[in-house]
Amino acid sequence: MAKNMISAVDMADAVGVDPKAFRGALRAADLAWRRQKASWIVRRDSPQHEDMKTVLANLLKAMRESRRS
Repeated sequence: MAKNMISAVDMADAVGVDPKAFRGALRAADLAWRRQKASWIVRRDSPQHEDMKTVLANLLKAMRESRRS
């Protein structure tokens, strides 16, 4: 993969999240730009990457909150 590209797996691994859980959260977010069955690989620092970072941050927040309960 090119240096300027990043995948959902790379992002999940970087913060210790199960990649399958992250991809599930991405699908649930129903991002308008993603075509069905397309891979979760985007250009770094693109609007799509920002969307994915937002979904990942929300997933991490939900995971932290569920551990407190």
